[in-house]
Amino acid sequence: MATVVVSIMCIALVIMGGMMLSQGILTSADSTAGSVLTISSREAEISRTAVSEVTVESVTFDDALRVRVRNTGLDKLSSYERWDVIVRYNDAGGEAHAVWLPYTEGVPALNEWTVADIWHGGPNEFFDPGILNPQEELMIYAPLDPAPGPSSAAVVTVIAPNGVDDSLSFTVPAAGMFVPHAETFDIGGTDYYYLLGGVTADSATNTLTTGTFARRDIGRWLLHDSSDTTLYARHGFTLNGIGSLPASTWTVTYRGIANGTWNGNGNYAELNMDVVIRQADGALRQTIGTGVANVILTDYGAWETLSATYSFPGYTVVDGSDLLEIDFYGESTGQGPSSTSASINLDIDDAALTAPDLTRITY
Repeated sequence: MATVVVSIMCIALVIMGGMMLSQGILTSADSTAGSVLTISSREAEISRTAVSEVTVESVTFDDALRVRVRNTGLDKLSSYERWDVIVRYNDAGGEAHAVWLPYTEGVPALNEWTVADIWHGGPNEFFDPGILNPQEELMIYAPLDPAPGPSSAAVVTVIAPNGVDDSLSFTVPAAGMFVPHAETFDIGGTDYYYLLGGVTADSATNTLTTGTFARRDIGRWLLHDSSDTTLYARHGFTLNGIGSLPASTWTVTYRGIANGTWNGNGNYAELNMDVVIRQADGALRQTIGTGVANVILTDYGAWETLSATYSFPGYTVVDGSDLLEIDFYGESTGQGPSSTSASINLDIDDAALTAPDLTRITY
């Protein structure tokens, strides 16, 4: 009898041990399968995610960087508090800095960053506000302390929550600078050129022109693209993240040419510009200057580089979605023989030019 009882207990222990072993094996298999599924899901997420830094602008009056990042993947992105933004640069004394910038909503403190803007072809974000959808561009705004040193090299790295990243090297401008670029964006159905802070020319020659007019014509014409008469020389700089533009003396440099036979006795070809504030829907907010920074082209038939100054009065930003707009004009101020036609032209965003010859505004 005792042997029977012992046998029954042994059999029961074997059965229970087998069941526990099977349960452990199944649990381990489930855990492994879950881990594989998590890894596969993360790999799939990473494969659908891509970010590309488009430009890095340096705004010297705020000692700030403005980094445009495009979502080039398939998934929408958000959770900006989980993003990493790292800046490596040298200050004015040559000391190296590698700074991780935490995210903040609203106005950032020194060495913080915020989402200043999200664009899709222009400053109006109609779909999923606050979400970076595929092909949309996010503007990172980050004031730095200490400020990057003039003419120094720097690198910005942006890392999304799942580890996807992109880096962009750039050179800090020697002085505050606005540069008209050939890339365009849309405001209220109208194409505008970019006006970028501290981003030097990066395209082939782009010519803006008055088009051909008769020698006896006196007038002032908004320049347009030489190959597209509907694309006018309006250049916009978004004001998101910026509280005010300080009063300062601007030096405006033009790379221009007057074609045709001009009479030096009063028949002048001129270049100048208007300064306005434009709302994101295309409405005019304020006109600041008209026909300012005027230069007279004298070396007719040859490209020349001329500069003029403009006392910018300063501007307090009313709405962060507004833009600072620079419009370039050609002007004929005198009469001459009517047998010859003429034109006034401006070269922008020409990477073949050295900095002193580049169309730009320094402040």
